[in-house]
Amino acid sequence: MENIWNFLDRFVDEIKSGKRMNGNNRYTAGSCKAWSSFRKLYNGFDPRHRLTWTDVDCALVTKFLDHLQKLDYMGSSVNKYLVSFRAMVGYAYEDGLQTVR
Repeated sequence: MENIWNFLDRFVDEIKSGKRMNGNNRYTAGSCKAWSSFRKLYNGFDPRHRLTWTDVDCALVTKFLDHLQKLDYMGSSVNKYLVSFRAMVGYAYEDGLQTVR
């Protein structure tokens, strides 16, 4: 099973190259920047790139939120990155990678 990092890394690269579409449209430059920022943040959360899609559950989301709070992110930033995390899981599910738990 593909780990989360490999998916996220490929996902961001596909956005930058124009291979990954948002519906019928290409992602905007702002979206590319936001996903690149999320990828960097996720790398700090899972630096050894060990987490897989079978690890995604409520406990993992709580650990991710705790990680953000330890980094002293403001509430609005925490919410933004939580939305990105949920979107990433949704995109992985659409790609057939994420199992629902």
